[in-house]
Amino acid sequence: MTTGSGAEEMRVHADGVILTVSGRLTMNDLPSLQARLAQALASCRPPRLVVDVGELESIDSFCLSALMGAERQARESGGGVVIAGATDLLRAALVRRGLDKVFTFRPGPAVD
Repeated sequence: MTTGSGAEEMRVHADGVILTVSGRLTMNDLPSLQARLAQALASCRPPRLVVDVGELESIDSFCLSALMGAERQARESGGGVVIAGATDLLRAALVRRGLDKVFTFRPGPAVD
């Protein structure tokens, strides 16, 4: 699914959901991203979501807030959100914002 300049693809597995995001996620993509996150979290119990950001060029603070909200919702339901495939540059930006304390990072999109 493509909206604005960002794109999302969701794959549901027996043990979790992989949501792949790519391009540039901006405020214009927020409604679509929020809907996909909600759909992903509702797809399995407890919610286990891997957000594959390997093809993500940039993400604004609005979309980061949506990811943080999804993580909180997943955690409160006994699950979690993992950020997978982050480039060194993206991971450094997330760490500077303290988000390494919010998310678990993985090098690839696999769901455990």
